[in-house]
Amino acid sequence: MDAARLPLGVDSLDIYLLSGGAERRVGRLWDELQRVDVAGASLARRVYRTENAVFGPTLDTTYSKWPDLRPRAHWSEGRTSAVEVAYRGDSVVGHRSTTLGTVVPITRRLPRTVTDGASFDLLVRASVLTRGLRLSSTAYLAAADSVALISALVTGDEQWRTNLGGEIVNVWVVQMDYAGLASTLWIDKATHALIRQTIRLAPDITIIFSRPQLTRVGG
Repeated sequence: MDAARLPLGVDSLDIYLLSGGAERRVGRLWDELQRVDVAGASLARRVYRTENAVFGPTLDTTYSKWPDLRPRAHWSEGRTSAVEVAYRGDSVVGHRSTTLGTVVPITRRLPRTVTDGASFDLLVRASVLTRGLRLSSTAYLAAADSVALISALVTGDEQWRTNLGGEIVNVWVVQMDYAGLASTLWIDKATHALIRQTIRLAPDITIIFSRPQLTRVGG
């Protein structure tokens, strides 16, 4: 993969909750990717922020090596806790703090090759995508302080229309297993931008991230 394939700047998607067959808008996310220099090292910095009426606001910042996206550091803030870790060779170190003032140190040995779980979709989007392509990685999940397998499969392609301007977007459809959670990504073939994502949280509960007023061509 090559991070140079990814669009830099800020993208934003609406957040919807599908529950019991009813879909409602519950918030918005902002996803910013920049190439930055830190102490002479070229890094990809991702700032991922959500406002969500159901699950509360979140703010995640990840630093990865440019252009191969190997993890360097991760900060995460949520409604009740925050996590800060740094990747150092074969381990990750840092701490978790809560709004109650509790601080728990984090020190964990990692496999030789590991991905930051918050960056796996970037690895997928930074790849040369073709139908049938399979990608997998052992990933560190900072929020849970655990290691899990994440995988993705390009299952085909579709066309979506932006109702705001009627533009047709050709996308790759990617089925992802995110540590047991089923997720689908729709990735713009031309720009490698993510235009839509679904995550199945429970049999009857799905969270949807989407550009406004998207409709699939052909139903």
